[in-house]
Amino acid sequence: MTDVQITELFYQQLDALGDYDHAAEGAAACAASMKKQISVWTLADIVSGMSLNEGKSTDGGEDDNNDESSFMVPILLQYVDSLMATEDNADLVEQAMDLLSALAVTYGESTSEAVADKAMEYSIVLLERVRTQACKLMGFMALHLTRSEEDWAEEWFDALKEAVVPRMSDKGQSVRHAAARFSAHFFGGKSETVDDLLEVVLWSMWHDPSVAVRVAALDAVPIAEETVPHIVARMRDEKEKVRLQAIDVLKSKVNPLSDLSKENFAEIIRSGLSSRCDTTKRETEKLICSRWMKSAKFCPVELLRRMGPAIYEEECEKAIQVVLDAIRADDTEVVSGLSAPEVRAFQSCADENVIELSDADVEFGPEDIFFSRIACCSAQASDILSPIQKEKIINSIAPDIQIICQLLARHIGMLVQATGNGDNGAEDAHSFVCLQLLRLAQVVGLREEGSRRLFLSAIQEVLSSPETPDDLVEECVRSLKTTHETEYDFFATISITMSEILALQTDSAESKMHLTLRNLTILTIVFESASANMANHHTLDDFAECIVEAIQDSSALVREAGVSALGRLGMLTTEATVIAVYKPLLLSIAANQDEKLEIRSQALMALSDWSLLFPQVLLPCHCSDRTISLIDVISETMKHKNTTMMAFSAEVAAKLLLAGRICESNLISTLLVIFFDPDLLSTENDNVDEKEIGSPIRLQQVLSLFFPAYCIKSETGRDAMMGSIDSALEMAINSSKAKKKRSSFPYVKLVEFVCSMVDTGKQSAASMEAEPASPRNEDEYSYATTIVLALIQVARFLGKDNSLNLTETRAMCKFLCSQDLEVSTNNSFHLHSLKELVEELSMVLTDATSLRSIKTISALLEDIPEHSVMDSDGDANSAGDASSQGTVTEDEADNDDVESTGETTVEDSLMESMTALSVKENSRPLRSSTRSKGDLSRGSLEGKGVLSSRGNSIVE
Repeated sequence: MTDVQITELFYQQLDALGDYDHAAEGAAACAASMKKQISVWTLADIVSGMSLNEGKSTDGGEDDNNDESSFMVPILLQYVDSLMATEDNADLVEQAMDLLSALAVTYGESTSEAVADKAMEYSIVLLERVRTQACKLMGFMALHLTRSEEDWAEEWFDALKEAVVPRMSDKGQSVRHAAARFSAHFFGGKSETVDDLLEVVLWSMWHDPSVAVRVAALDAVPIAEETVPHIVARMRDEKEKVRLQAIDVLKSKVNPLSDLSKENFAEIIRSGLSSRCDTTKRETEKLICSRWMKSAKFCPVELLRRMGPAIYEEECEKAIQVVLDAIRADDTEVVSGLSAPEVRAFQSCADENVIELSDADVEFGPEDIFFSRIACCSAQASDILSPIQKEKIINSIAPDIQIICQLLARHIGMLVQATGNGDNGAEDAHSFVCLQLLRLAQVVGLREEGSRRLFLSAIQEVLSSPETPDDLVEECVRSLKTTHETEYDFFATISITMSEILALQTDSAESKMHLTLRNLTILTIVFESASANMANHHTLDDFAECIVEAIQDSSALVREAGVSALGRLGMLTTEATVIAVYKPLLLSIAANQDEKLEIRSQALMALSDWSLLFPQVLLPCHCSDRTISLIDVISETMKHKNTTMMAFSAEVAAKLLLAGRICESNLISTLLVIFFDPDLLSTENDNVDEKEIGSPIRLQQVLSLFFPAYCIKSETGRDAMMGSIDSALEMAINSSKAKKKRSSFPYVKLVEFVCSMVDTGKQSAASMEAEPASPRNEDEYSYATTIVLALIQVARFLGKDNSLNLTETRAMCKFLCSQDLEVSTNNSFHLHSLKELVEELSMVLTDATSLRSIKTISALLEDIPEHSVMDSDGDANSAGDASSQGTVTEDEADNDDVESTGETTVEDSLMESMTALSVKENSRPLRSSTRSKGDLSRGSLEGKGVLSSRGNSIVE
């Protein structure tokens, strides 16, 4: 027997691999067959008196024990070397690696050790192509080691796994791709210590810059409870190939009934059925109609039980809508993977699973009611069905509105009972059924006058009942509105319903509070959808009286509900009523430090909403024994110790600034300090959802959008942003002093961020032609660059007596000297101001490192000439003398103040412009009423430079 014979046998078995459906099993079978043939040859050699090594020239010497494994080791290593050097026919090379690995494991530990060692040795060579081949071979070795029952197999399995892990972060894309692709062979093997490999594969699936690697990692990840959410999340990947691969994995490897949780179902629908990619949406539709429906045996109700419609109603409705649309449109593409009997079962599932609400005594499950409601709604909105077909579907589900009313009353009774028993599961189920019945009635039962009257009476009875759970009130009010042809009639019915609620006799203070809250909840819902035409309706006075009375109630819950309702009422009322009656009331609440923070927050929100429609809301107002300004209240609450209150006020301030209602550098400074506060997110309140206003996480996201949008929107905004640096740095220092445990504040990052935002705003505004060029006389005035204005404020800040530590002072001085100043292109006055401030700073600082930084910028500014200005008599004065002449007289200040506040107007499209981050200019913004006289002069300087927060102009 020679190595030539073995090589010929190897090629024969390699050809035979194509006859097997499963590659790994085929390789193992071929390896076993090859070993059997070699054993026959070995026996023949023994019989003929020949040694195993006769006729073979190797360096291994003779094997006295005639061991087949020892004979095979050099041959297998020779094969490994050949495979590493082969560049062509990748599929054939991988088949050869598969057979080679199977043969090595078949012969035992010595051959497996030799091949595994060689593969790991090749995995760290310099040549990328060889490392790629080595990763493939290690994967095949791991695959066949998992099939061995020997103890040594697990040891070498772990060794190969440890060698693959660093290759997942290899600099070569092809190496990472091979490592990710063949890492699939390590999962589900003998070793239980694959967590480190799984971790790096999941990281690659999320973060690898190569699309091919992310796709390979997706295909390699094992299906388990902890990995499925990662696979689902990749449906949001920016690349279509990755999204489609995630859907393919969910379709081919994931069992929806056992592997997917309700959260997974909801996330797949949210990500897959979005409108951002038609291909992804289409593949998700195929996943739902083919894979999910087949797993549920083509029963949409059974699928809904797995998806949890009571929790994820919107997502479940989208999924069922896809199924119904595919059935009614006879869409064969979405069921292309199903057999003919399965397609017929899919097409008949809708008719077989809708229920007929013909008996009020029959108890229906939440999923049954939900599917029937979706079937009715989709039929009514369908463009494919004819009117006769629509009528047939609707009548087959709910032929009589009386049955729906009886079912509603029955389930409300069971809901009340479940609430009393503390059965949360039954409570959620019955509440969900009630909501579905209310929505179903709006679709099927209100086409006739008799049906409308019957339903109106039933809903009024439900709303008037103190036992009705609060969760049903909103849907009852919306259902009640559908029974009226005009809003005037609807308001009248609401007034009657509220009177019936107030007429209920009760001696319990808690019951009275509950009834009052019920009325306020009804009013809040009514006002949300009311049109402006209802401003003069006679019932509004009665509603207002009820709300004002509630605001003065002793119960905090009632007061909070009253403030919320008044905020919505003000949007319907005339401006005169809001300014004269409602504004003082809410301002008093917002400024009352003894009031609960939740109520103050609601008052602030209502006032800010009103100010978008009625500019006079921002003007100071005399309340009781003092004058209160909304801007002052916002400024105060933005510095509140309570994080939720601070976040709430900051978002209100950002809204008013972006809308152009106010232009306050102090507010912008405070927002900057909040945005860069290193301790902000560490004080997150667990009681506030991160998506709700008042959450620090939400505030961070809002501000990250606000600053660039504000700088793009107008030149005034950029000026205010630029002028906020000095005061922001001072606020940051004061904030750090007030903290018991001081964190390092990123002062330099704050300055760099402002400069970046202002420069980006200028460029974006210019490219979008958002605003016409401001008329300037270039001979008299030249624009200073953003960085010079920033450096002036930083130098001024450093020259003050502040509490910066040595590290922070050095960082700020390094920022001063590291900027690239174009002396020839900047306004000489600004450069001279900067020069004076730097000279003063060099006299104040004592640290040698800081002084070296200051000397660098001093040398750059050394040749700046003295800047002169003309006084009122035409005489030239030095810049130092001119600074004393920049004081504004009291009369001039008053005139400027009048100008800055008297031209405020309201634009009809203001709300839309805020939502769309419009770049159109609003009218001149209102300013704070509490200003120094120097501050009042900034109206004449807007558009000509940058203002400090205290009103001192940086420019002349």
